[in-house]
Amino acid sequence: MVDSSKAAIAKNAYKWKNNAAYIQSTPDGRTSFARNYESTQYDTLFLKQHTQFAEQRGIDVVVVDLNECDSAQLEKLPRIGPFTARKIIQYRSRLGGYLSVLQLKEIKGLDTSILHEPQIHWKVNLSKINTLSCSRFDIAKWYKHPYIGKEKAKIIQNYIKMHSPMTEIKWFKMKALGDYEKTIIHPYILFD
Repeated sequence: MVDSSKAAIAKNAYKWKNNAAYIQSTPDGRTSFARNYESTQYDTLFLKQHTQFAEQRGIDVVVVDLNECDSAQLEKLPRIGPFTARKIIQYRSRLGGYLSVLQLKEIKGLDTSILHEPQIHWKVNLSKINTLSCSRFDIAKWYKHPYIGKEKAKIIQNYIKMHSPMTEIKWFKMKALGDYEKTIIHPYILFD
């Protein structure tokens, strides 16, 4: 089992980064990330095993998309009350959308056993990811992202000023951030 959501994202994003189809942008400026990868490899395996377990036990399963659900839908689920639902929605808002069901583990104080609740089939719609624009850089938005923060936002801002227009290739050549940091932030960026 994968030890952290960021590790799963970094592992899969590295594969996405090296996929030529992924580098190509769509007419609206988004990469083909959302079209080609409905979920991380871990999510696919996790959801397959989870669904098989529920089917074997004869349990009715509710499909919940982390990027489309609202707090009322979450509160109807077993073991999720208003407090937990609010935390899930707030973290989604800060992230710009979930890339993996594993990102629920990053929410402080959240009982992550809800990931294994047999009645819930978690999924992630990657086309609902809100990106941070390089061309209209807003440092306040960037530093509020949980993976970036104030210090990294300033580093990124300076790099974008020096290397504008920003592309994915330039992003991965940046030396001020480590490969791991660039990889987990990468899916949340809209390049020029």
